[in-house]
Amino acid sequence: MFVPVGGTVEWQFDDGGLLHEVHADGVFDSGVNGDSTFRFTFDTPGDVEYHCSIHPYMSGTVHVG
Repeated sequence: MFVPVGGTVEWQFDDGGLLHEVHADGVFDSGVNGDSTFRFTFDTPGDVEYHCSIHPYMSGTVHVG
């Protein structure tokens, strides 16, 4: 996913209450959530890899620039 510097990404935890968490080491951490959303604004250009600590196969990269 591509986002401009200053852009915000929203993750939606909408899985029937199944717990998830999204984080990027040293950048952000949503904490463990069930049915909710998490938003983060990216102020620094670069590539940010993120994943769910509960489900490590749920991962991605945000390209900021």
